Amino acid sequence: MNLYVDIGNSRIKWAQANSELIHSYDAYFYNKDNIIDRVESTWKILPRPDQVFISNVAGEVVANIISSYIENSWSISATFLSVSKEAVGVINGYNEINQLGIDRWLAIIAGWNLYQKAVCVVDCGTALTVDVITATGQHKGGYIVPGSRLMAEVLNGRTHLINSEANPKTSRHPGTITSECIANGALGATAALIESVFEHLKREYGKDSQCVITGGGADEIRELLSFDANYEPHLVLIGIATLIDNSS
Repeated sequence: MNLYVDIGNSRIKWAQANSELIHSYDAYFYNKDNIIDRVESTWKILPRPDQVFISNVAGEVVANIISSYIENSWSISATFLSVSKEAVGVINGYNEINQLGIDRWLAIIAGWNLYQKAVCVVDCGTALTVDVITATGQHKGGYIVPGSRLMAEVLNGRTHLINSEANPKTSRHPGTITSECIANGALGATAALIESVFEHLKREYGKDSQCVITGGGADEIRELLSFDANYEPHLVLIGIATLIDNSS
């Protein structure tokens, strides 16, 4: 059994894999003060994995905590994955490949391998990322903007007498109170970017192009899109599995 781990800035997602079958997905929120308690309470019941593969964008401190736990508990050295120029049919579009986050790279690998056609890969996290891959697996690059919640927080923090502490039901309609205006505007802006990129993808690379969306804010944004995006909550973990299965 292998253990696949996706360490984000606020959540840790993980899954087990046996004989190329990935299963037992789970996730939890964490911070640097409670990470050991969260990991121990969740992973102590797991069978000892043969190998552990990790995508980490949370920095060295978190990486050291996780790798120490794995080594002390299971006597295994975790493998931290890194970005490459090419993998599993996908060619990295960045000139300096190490500037591309490992989570984005794995999501790109997963997105293209799921459909093997032109695809738009959207990750709705603290930041919203949108990546474009052609039918031949060429990553054309992408876009990064603040996620809708971060966008609203920045607006509140940088303006006078704006207060959107309320959490209204969002829509694409004009707001009638300030909190609605901010929430609807932030979500509408992110949805508009996704729609614009996807429409361009279809014009350039074919009407059968796909859009796959993941991340904690995906459900909220999907409701506002003018098309049906394919939702895959575990895209990074699928990317790990795809990479490992094709490298052995």
